[in-house]
Amino acid sequence: MKKVVSIISAGLLAILAVSCAKDEKVTFKTSEVTAPVIGEVNVGTDVTVNYTPAVFNMSFNQKMPVYHTLGLVKLGETVCDVTLSAAKDNGSALTISGKNLNAALQNRGLANGDVAELSLVVRATIQDPSKGVTNGYVDSEAKSISWTIKEEEKPGADPYAGWTESDWGVTGSIASAGISWDKDITMVTDGTWHVARGVVLTTTDEFKFRKYKEADPWAVNFGGDFVAFDAEFAVTQGGPNIKVTEDGTYDLLLNPDGSVAKVIPAKTGGAADPYAGWEDSDWGVTGSIASAGINWDKDITMVTDGTWHVARGVVLTTTDEFKFRKYKEADPWAVNFGGDFAAFDAEFAVTQGGPNIKVTADGTYDLLLNPDGSVAKVIPAQTGGAADPYAGFDDSDWGVTGSIASAGINWDKDITMVTDGTWHVAKGVELTATDEFKFRMYKESDPWATNFGGDFAAFGEEFAVTQGGPNIKVTEDGTYDLLLNPDAAVAKVVKSGEDPGI
Repeated sequence: MKKVVSIISAGLLAILAVSCAKDEKVTFKTSEVTAPVIGEVNVGTDVTVNYTPAVFNMSFNQKMPVYHTLGLVKLGETVCDVTLSAAKDNGSALTISGKNLNAALQNRGLANGDVAELSLVVRATIQDPSKGVTNGYVDSEAKSISWTIKEEEKPGADPYAGWTESDWGVTGSIASAGISWDKDITMVTDGTWHVARGVVLTTTDEFKFRKYKEADPWAVNFGGDFVAFDAEFAVTQGGPNIKVTEDGTYDLLLNPDGSVAKVIPAKTGGAADPYAGWEDSDWGVTGSIASAGINWDKDITMVTDGTWHVARGVVLTTTDEFKFRKYKEADPWAVNFGGDFAAFDAEFAVTQGGPNIKVTADGTYDLLLNPDGSVAKVIPAQTGGAADPYAGFDDSDWGVTGSIASAGINWDKDITMVTDGTWHVAKGVELTATDEFKFRMYKESDPWATNFGGDFAAFGEEFAVTQGGPNIKVTEDGTYDLLLNPDAAVAKVVKSGEDPGI
């Protein structure tokens, strides 16, 4: 068991800290602390480490809170001392996302496909690691895991981007395409797979793949017996007509060299509508909501999957208040749920007749209720197009300040940001070409002690920022996501709704 207190820089606490050097300065007395005990480590898409919390007994006048996070103490044969502060803690288990762990390891020279041997500890401290400084910590015993680094698919990315025209096509009796074995739906290819995108099929339609550009378009044609969606099935030259088992819109894929095909739900270049197929709910949202023009007298309708109920795309300000209620009943207030909002993307308890709900930042949100579980959530609105590229980001200690007319600030307030541990983003900021802004650690006692500015270059492209650098200005009016990577000292301005490329 390692018992060490170290003075650590804010940079080391970031998940992309570049040093693996140990820095041991003072040792805790064994009578003052009981180290955390590491338990089972589960490695899947993410890494979850179960633990028994540490106990600090340092004769303070009041009980100090104890914070736990993950420590990386060995990478291969290299001894490290890195706090993985992006790990999420539920009080008995710490989880670091695969995306964040990949980023931490890639920053240390590893590449996609590499297998990393890691030694992890549960690290306890009495100072909140999210504040940027940890005065001291105590580690559990280490446990070793293997982790394969893989590139994360960017939300909203087109899965067929860069594919080129194919000499294969799809023909058949396909009502939606207006063909009856006489024409072909074109395909694109990456050299292995060929795809016909977004084909609307019914269970009575039939189709085959063929090399339709040849003099005899039937000379090479593949058919087979469909098995299941998302599953490969064998196809053969002259094989049977292919039929699906359920109406829908599909991507039809063929690997002719492997003699296999697949039918998958159509990929539109972004995530599917997360509420597709949800039905009308008997729950609604009421309140004092300026954007909806209601003042506890009307309801915003909701849809449900049987467990969760959602009111979609509600524009809220911090002065708005709302509740969920069964508004279709004779007494629409007989069943109503309210509660104390905690954080975006996090469940919070709601109770019958509970308090009015208020959010902490202006924005457009989906308002979700699970009445059987007595919990609710407020999340950034999901449009049903590209997935939210910032889904899962947590509150950041960075903010954006400046002279920004739409936000009603003149270097006196800050627009909050969220972070994945590497990038920090202020979402959907309306800017004009005359506005100016900077990034700063606004939660500190001196909010200007750490501030970054720089010379904007082009939308979607990284540009250098420096401590105390110049005010940032965009070149045209619009609504933008403002991104900062403080460890790399770069920023980006991305048009809202576009892939930020992070």
